[in-house]
Order: sequence, then structure tokens, then C-alpha cells
Amino acid sequence: RSTLFPYTTLFRSVGFEREMMEWAWQHGFLFSAHLELTYRCNETCIHCYNPGASLTPSDRPKRQRDELDTASWLKIISQLAEVGVFRLSLSGGEATLRKDFFELVAFARSLGFAVVIFTNGLNSDQAFVEKLAKLWPHSVEVSIYSATPELHDQVTGVSGSFYQSIDCLQLLHNAGVRTSMKTILM
Repeated sequence: RSTLFPYTTLFRSVGFEREMMEWAWQHGFLFSAHLELTYRCNETCIHCYNPGASLTPSDRPKRQRDELDTASWLKIISQLAEVGVFRLSLSGGEATLRKDFFELVAFARSLGFAVVIFTNGLNSDQAFVEKLAKLWPHSVEVSIYSATPELHDQVTGVSGSFYQSIDCLQLLHNAGVRTSMKTILM
């Protein structure tokens, strides 16, 4: 099998999802797509590649522009469904800051996508999580940069962000949403 799908070891998926990835690879289909819905973010992480997340004041306004509108994203999501994409990752900046975030997730779910959401969790309260849980995302991945709250907050540039992100994970877990913590090595 590894000769047919040489990148299998890069994925941590198991069972059915892994079989689907292998089948998609063997038959020339796209298994997943990743959409960065916005430049806007409520953190200023020291490692961020987002051109609007630069710590220089002249770059900050870029977070507010150059976004596709709702109709454009709906069209792109439809096109991805037409070509058979199975898993759709939604990110940003911080995707949950879009006013149409729930509309985009609901539309993707209505087309059968397994929706994965990348977030920092700062925009998530009980009402937000309850609304999201009703859409049955495949998973929500929350960025955690250190087990030490002060170090995490230094990375994000937002005081208290560690506890907000951990609270989001707890709310999601309590709502029955599959979660993961993700981090990068720095």
C-alpha cells in the first residue's frame, strides 16, 4: 500500500478516513481542500505568515480588505463539491470572525463535506459553540502554543488567550464536538 500512497505516514487519520484518503489518491481525486476565508484575526502571533497579521502598523489594515464575499465563497465551495472533495478545512486569519461564518459552514455541510475548522477559540462562547455543534463539523482544531499560559500569550500577543482557547476546547468537548489541539515548533 505504501507504494501506491507514499504520503500515508504523513497523516494521523485512522480507519475509514485513512481508507478514503488512500482511495482518493489511487483514483486521482482530491481528498481535501483548505480555504483561508479572511486575513482578519484577533491575535498577532509572532510566527504568522498572514500578510495582514504583520506586527508593523502599515500592514495591519490589510486584514480588513481583499476578502472574497459570501457569494464567491459559496461558488468555490460548490465547485469543490463538484470535483468530489471530501474534507474541507476552513481557516484564516480567524475564520470565525466572518459574519457569514455559520452560513459557509452550513452550506458546506449541506453538500456533504466533512468540515474541519481551524481557530484560536477567542471568538467562541457558549452560544457560538452550541450553534456550531448543531452543524456537526468533523472537527475543530484549536491552536495552543505552550502549556505555560504566559508563553502562549507571548506568542499570540493577546493577554489571557491561553485560557480563552482552553475554555473553547472545553465548551466544544462538552457539546460533543471532536477537537484537537495543534501547535507548531518554534
